[in-house]
Amino acid sequence: MISRTREQWQQHIIAVIKTIDEHSREYHQSGNQFHKDQHDYLVEYVHRIKTYIKHCEADTEATTNGS
Repeated sequence: MISRTREQWQQHIIAVIKTIDEHSREYHQSGNQFHKDQHDYLVEYVHRIKTYIKHCEADTEATTNGS
């Protein structure tokens, strides 16, 4: 079962990953540093939002299990 938090953010993460892929393609085609910087920034964002989701899921699980 997918948590409410994960479900809430899933479509947004997918959109950001598509944007990451586009910046990667643009960087490899043009060598433009802007695209590399945006790629790196968005990768960090995805890592942070996934950490947030896992934290929320752990809190929910702890609450559900009576901890």
